[in-house]
Amino acid sequence: MVSKPLQRDQLEFLLKNNDKPIKLKKFDQTDRGSSLFPAFNEILVNGVVQIFVLCDKCRSIITYKSTPGASSSNTTQSTITAYYRNSKSVLPGKLKKQITSAYLDFISLDSRPFEIASGVDFQQFIQMIYNAGRLLLNSRSIEISDFYHILRQ
Repeated sequence: MVSKPLQRDQLEFLLKNNDKPIKLKKFDQTDRGSSLFPAFNEILVNGVVQIFVLCDKCRSIITYKSTPGASSSNTTQSTITAYYRNSKSVLPGKLKKQITSAYLDFISLDSRPFEIASGVDFQQFIQMIYNAGRLLLNSRSIEISDFYHILRQ
């Protein structure tokens, strides 16, 4: 039986498996509260209030704490302190297949070890290219040759 707040990953597991001890409680709309709070559920496990809330729309788990309000000692002020993305991938299936295919071609045709993509430096390199693509997305057509001279220096 749970008698203390759980970690985010533990809550994700319980929510994913629709575990019986987990209960979701809607926030009451109050005059002082945010109009957004009704879009969230307080998470309770075996009756113990957790430090997270669950968004109704995207099912994301968000860190939440209630603190004494500034105007009166008997009111509370609610604050969302951190946001965690839903663990579901946002990549469409077709794009995932294209990325996997390109990765396998890179490994097999260039005779590279599979571990090459598991290194932190490689992942940072890919993230940097992705970020550059997002930045330039609306400005013009992007070709890898635009970046190739940078890679050759």
